[in-house]
Amino acid sequence: MLKEGLQGTIKGGGTEIAVISVCVKQEDWTGYYELYFQREVADLARLHHENVGKLRGYCKEKAPFPKSASF
Repeated sequence: MLKEGLQGTIKGGGTEIAVISVCVKQEDWTGYYELYFQREVADLARLHHENVGKLRGYCKEKAPFPKSASF
């Protein structure tokens, strides 16, 4: 343990994985969501840091996974 506070405990020496999952119904997918997704993909593609996984690609297919990113 590195530090403990009101918000939780910071631990070191291990592997931590953060996953973000967002579900938006296809009929609710607007131009705003599309633009936001494209900007996030572009930002992640430019990001190079030793503690962040490299973006390998993204899927823009309509079905069965309308939008997804692979690391």
